[in-house]
Amino acid sequence: AMATYAWASLALLHPQVRALSRHDLKSVLPANPELWPEASEPLDSRLRLSRQQQACEVMSESCSDDVVPDAVDRRWLVLEQLIAAARFSRAWIQDEAIVAPQVDCPEAGSGWEHFTSDIERHHFRRHQTWIGGYDYCEKGTGLWTSGCGVFCPLRAAIIGSSVGLRAGQTVLDVGSGCGHFAVWMHEWFGVRTIGIDFVGKAVDFARKEASARGAPAQFCWSDLARSGLSFVPAESTDLAIAVSVLHYLRIDTHSFEESTVNRTRTTCAQLAQTTRTQCWAAREVFKAVRVGGHVWIYHNGSYRGKWDPKRNWGARYWECCFLRELTLGVVELREVPEFKLFMHDADSDPTYSLVLRRRGHGQLGG
Repeated sequence: AMATYAWASLALLHPQVRALSRHDLKSVLPANPELWPEASEPLDSRLRLSRQQQACEVMSESCSDDVVPDAVDRRWLVLEQLIAAARFSRAWIQDEAIVAPQVDCPEAGSGWEHFTSDIERHHFRRHQTWIGGYDYCEKGTGLWTSGCGVFCPLRAAIIGSSVGLRAGQTVLDVGSGCGHFAVWMHEWFGVRTIGIDFVGKAVDFARKEASARGAPAQFCWSDLARSGLSFVPAESTDLAIAVSVLHYLRIDTHSFEESTVNRTRTTCAQLAQTTRTQCWAAREVFKAVRVGGHVWIYHNGSYRGKWDPKRNWGARYWECCFLRELTLGVVELREVPEFKLFMHDADSDPTYSLVLRRRGHGQLGG
């Protein structure tokens, strides 16, 4: 009776189970038993270590390596639930061989160190130090202050779940860093990834990590701001992400931040024709997404809005950036507050994500 009740409950949750619930149980079991939520620990060894270290820091005392303290951040529990749910959905799909993307990467290091300002050079050197000096790729979960902890994997899980990633789809990761997103999104959702980053050591680590973990991914060492994304075929990806990347670029032709006010602000009608700006980069990324696909640009407005175009250019920045596409109905644009969705700390900056959904065909012009 208990088994019948559990099966009936499951049928209410999953349409495929509901449709097949009268058939033999074996005929409707997930195709990949190893992906069942209970089959394995949701967190890999690196994530478990990061969880342990964070909890021990909260306790301010030494912890045993084999005991998870009570001080575990509740976000780790949410992450485990999201991973289990993603694996459950993926388990119903009979995997075919998912091969790594094959794009013609620009020449290695394309655009590297062709910086036009001290701000660009500063951001590059900071990320280079995080991987070379602090070894955040190996010891942490991303090239982020203090190694990122639970926040990086939680972002990957929330974004993937929010857009409904499915096995076999392709993700473009702009600012792919250590390649962790490519690994996680493959293991959880069954996708493949094209990654691009301007730090050569990060790209090297990402290639080795993805290969070792069996994640189908290709990583290119190139600077988006200098070289663009012309090597990625138009409308060829299902999701494009830029996690804490675009806000490092200039807002307008001569403006990076509030302290460098752009006295010759580009007009709304001409903003899409600027180059090497946040608008230009967002448009480059959007070109690569197919109809029904999404662009997710995360962490706008960080550092108290220092590099936020809505604060320093004007509230309609993103609307003006995609004015032509919005008018033609090619894109749907949303600005999503991140505080609750990504479970940010109470004292975090009031950041937001720019989320785009392609609704129609067409290569964007300048």
